[in-house]
Amino acid sequence: METNPDTSDLVCPVTHQKIRPATPEELELVRKAYSAANSSEPLSSAVVTVDSTRAYPVVTGIPVLLADAAILLPAPAPSADS
Repeated sequence: METNPDTSDLVCPVTHQKIRPATPEELELVRKAYSAANSSEPLSSAVVTVDSTRAYPVVTGIPVLLADAAILLPAPAPSADS
């Protein structure tokens, strides 16, 4: 099983935002999108931009930070505090 990579110095190649490990909920969304586009082995990890709009797969422990590899995530629901 892969562990989350150190993302402290990594940024999104499109938005230049910092990235972070995906939450379990985000990872499930990324897995569905990734498996639909790739016939390779299942995805066990991903990284996400801080605004949660783009995700990138982590393959054999290495984040694939290519613009073409980005998986667009649905906009987060507004919180009850907003």
